[in-house]
Amino acid sequence: MKKKVIVIICLMIFLIPFLERNVQATDINSYVPMDVSGHWGEGILNDFIDADILKGVIDQQGNLYVKPKDAITRAEFVALLVRTLELKSTTPGKAFTDVPINHWAYGDIQTASALGIVGGVTPTEFAPKKQITRAELAAIIVRAFGTTVNFSGTPTSFTDVPSGYWAIGDINKASQVGIVVGNNGKFSPKASASRAEAVVMLHRSTRLESTALPTDNELQTIVLNNENEVYQAYLDADYYRVFDIAQKYTTGFYLAGVNEGNSVLLYNVEDNGYSYSFLRKSEPVIEVISKSNSFAVVRISNVYYEVTQTKGSEVYKDVVDANGDLLLRKLNGVWKIYSSY
Repeated sequence: MKKKVIVIICLMIFLIPFLERNVQATDINSYVPMDVSGHWGEGILNDFIDADILKGVIDQQGNLYVKPKDAITRAEFVALLVRTLELKSTTPGKAFTDVPINHWAYGDIQTASALGIVGGVTPTEFAPKKQITRAELAAIIVRAFGTTVNFSGTPTSFTDVPSGYWAIGDINKASQVGIVVGNNGKFSPKASASRAEAVVMLHRSTRLESTALPTDNELQTIVLNNENEVYQAYLDADYYRVFDIAQKYTTGFYLAGVNEGNSVLLYNVEDNGYSYSFLRKSEPVIEVISKSNSFAVVRISNVYYEVTQTKGSEVYKDVVDANGDLLLRKLNGVWKIYSSY
């Protein structure tokens, strides 16, 4: 898995050899799943993990498992959907007899049902533990994104989705824009969807939302302000201020990475007696690569830092390449950087 964090983590590439103890990157480890390497959906799964959308199980050794091949239940998918879109409702949802108020997904199911995105398997039952089918996924996604995605184009004709099938309209719409695809001409509508399939369909949908796009300037400003403020904190040797800057502009994996790297730097300064100087060799160039209502990719280039590490007569100097693509997510109305590569 290839993940790159901002300049602080880049700095650690050459600072770590000088550390006098082993610093455990526990927060970073919680974003590195043990069971997605080589999986067909690896990149998208990692993206949702980095954004704090896809949750998994952390074992006693601190390893993260997201179980991409496992079937996903109706409750699990609704929770994932609500978390992805930050759905909210001021009106109560439908009261299902099998989803009591103390059910772990009660709030999410209430929200989705109040918004008309999900219904029950009967007038009174939701079947939260039932494995969700691929057809149900398509239907729920089309309802959830009906006002934000332009479902236009030519639908795929699947041999196992007859004209009278209950979800053919939703499957057609989803296939028109590439949210769902089949295998050898088949869609397998009655098959249980895996966790990976659910994540991939949701990911594709979020990248198609285009009704409330941010301006390029809005996204560029976030990235440039973050870069400049961190650099100024370095120049001022005010490393504690970096934590506040990170909290302001970043989230998810990126925030964990900055906090981890900055903690290492502080340990080197306060406990090991090192000092640092920083010089940005050129001004950043910021370019928006892609954007949707709630997700964006912004490229930062032409950024190189000359970093000098000193301890007594020992001097080490290196030039750090801080270029890359930054991934941003809109959270509670605020754009934040959640990952990079």
